[in-house]
Amino acid sequence: MVHINSPLADGLQAVYNGMIDVLKHNNPEPEVKCQLLQSAVNIVGRRAQESTSLKLVGFTAIRAVVSDVLESNQKLVLQFLRQFTDCERKNRIFTDEELNPFLGCLFVVEGHTNFVELVAFSPDGKRIVSGSRDTTVRIWDAETGKQVGKPFRGHEGWVWSVAFSPDSRRVLSGSEDETVRICDAETGMPVGEPFRGHTDWVNSVAFSSDGRRVVSGSDDKTVRIWDAETGMPVGEPFRGHTQEVTSVAVSPDGRSVVSGSFDETVRIWDVETGVQVGEPFRGHTSRVLSVAFSPDGRRVVSGSGDNTVRIWVAETGTPVGEPFRGHTHMVESAGFSPDGRYVVSGSWDKTVRIWDADTGKPVGEPLRGHTNIVCSAAFSPDGRRIVSGSDDKKIRMWDAEAAGMIATL
Repeated sequence: MVHINSPLADGLQAVYNGMIDVLKHNNPEPEVKCQLLQSAVNIVGRRAQESTSLKLVGFTAIRAVVSDVLESNQKLVLQFLRQFTDCERKNRIFTDEELNPFLGCLFVVEGHTNFVELVAFSPDGKRIVSGSRDTTVRIWDAETGKQVGKPFRGHEGWVWSVAFSPDSRRVLSGSEDETVRICDAETGMPVGEPFRGHTDWVNSVAFSSDGRRVVSGSDDKTVRIWDAETGMPVGEPFRGHTQEVTSVAVSPDGRSVVSGSFDETVRIWDVETGVQVGEPFRGHTSRVLSVAFSPDGRRVVSGSGDNTVRIWVAETGTPVGEPFRGHTHMVESAGFSPDGRYVVSGSWDKTVRIWDADTGKPVGEPLRGHTNIVCSAAFSPDGRRIVSGSDDKKIRMWDAEAAGMIATL
């Protein structure tokens, strides 16, 4: 830092330092924080940038401090970031309403004409698949966000769920039209006929780890297993849930299926027999909207309409620690990071949040930017990025490390 002898310059630095200290250490209420930001802009204004010898705080250091006032005061927050951090001195480029760098968002994908219900990475990390209420399935380049090929059409209703096969060559989808479909990931062409058997909306679909089986959950209260090559049912439907099945997942070893339901329970099933394993996992006080296994298969994560995320021991159904609290509305999506150390969740409160899977503590600040319900959120295979889909019809790609993640995640 170059020292300035001018009383005016010294006074400007003192005002600037005082304002930053209040923000960083006093953590005022949002209303007071907005007043402070506005006063700083009015009093110091462009002089903070024009004074080349004024020491400015780093952009990333101040980002989290003002995140809670972003949604209601985007223009003010952006002005503050430009004038009171080093972003302009470093020629930081603002895109997507000039807010993405602040949000930790790498890019925004647009193309769907209705709500985006589910998004997922391909296992090789090169592609993203999305399913939407516009009845299409779409593939996107995970590095650029550009659409790959044309939308996959065929479903006659909203697409609720999508997934890639383990080899990334096929795409699975479940729909309001009561069918499950498989398409070629490169061409979008159907692979065989639709899987028929459910008698109500198909809310969730997943491949087994070897790609030979497909599991689906439906509003008809059942879970079904299918042969991925022939589309034929394998055994009888799994019955036990008393309300709609919202989410299903297959264990890494392929032996078990986990399901979540509007009946507020999580259940484990034996894939070969269709028999429920143990008692239902009880603890949520509202509908269970999302379930997933940990990478080692020993734990299950669930998200619920009671605004919480929970971790369970897969073998016993015993809760692990306390519920993860922080979301202010229903949790629509929950899943583990590839190493099992973190959980990502998406909520009706329009945020994506990251949690320490062992402690339940939040990691970094919520990821803000979506303007409607976040229906789906998932880690990339390398754990460094997060993709989310929303009722705002957009897909966002986030930098997980920018949200406070460990660089060696």
